[in-house]
Amino acid sequence: MRKSRILQRISQGEVCLIANISFTSSFRTVEMASRMGYDGIWVDMEHRDFGYDDAAAMTLAARAADVDTMVRIRKDSYADYFRPLEDGAAGIMVPHIKTKAEAEFAVYNAKYMPIGRRGMDGVGADTYYGLDGFDLAEANRETFILVQVEDFEAVDVIEEIINVEGIGGLFVGPADLSQSYGHLKEYRHESVLSAIRKVGKACAAAGKWWGTTVFDDEYMKWLIGEGAQFLALISDYGVLFEGLRRRLESARATLEQIG
Repeated sequence: MRKSRILQRISQGEVCLIANISFTSSFRTVEMASRMGYDGIWVDMEHRDFGYDDAAAMTLAARAADVDTMVRIRKDSYADYFRPLEDGAAGIMVPHIKTKAEAEFAVYNAKYMPIGRRGMDGVGADTYYGLDGFDLAEANRETFILVQVEDFEAVDVIEEIINVEGIGGLFVGPADLSQSYGHLKEYRHESVLSAIRKVGKACAAAGKWWGTTVFDDEYMKWLIGEGAQFLALISDYGVLFEGLRRRLESARATLEQIG
């Protein structure tokens, strides 16, 4: 089974730099970003309309460059928790976990015994289609579950959630978290920053890792100072949006100069 690059770097105390390639759902964009040197690719199925086949193609493109994918699942069925792993993803991100019981449900479906009861197949990309054997302990060791902290209810019981066996770490969703505290998109509001600090302390106490989305370099420095090791730097949506907007504005300014 392929070793997780993210888990290896985390275990060495290093910071992982992640790109969210989901808006275009392009395996070519995934492979390009992977070969640039990103440690992992975030594939988002929660807010996008592509299916398992697309996510699998993106995962294989990342694996071609020996880079991890992490798939944010939809939570439509129990299979959502393990299908991306069968297709070769190194980890899953589970959105809007608010209770210990919800975290336990994720582990039950995404980890094999004795931790959970993940559905068994053994002929997916994760085992190189059965050519690499079927070692449950290795599969548990080389895959991870990231729980998203997007609600104040989760922050209130964060110690219970992070101490669930099988949960690898936490990922703060800043937009939804700011919404839950009544300060929509005020990412540096004290209530949001305080919640992030609490997440960091809970992970440190549990010996686990955490991360979030990066807005700028100064914010990244602050996050690393708080112990973050998993940083989502950029998205293909953001690159496309800004590139299209800036080029149009530049062209229109040129037209005004000419006219």
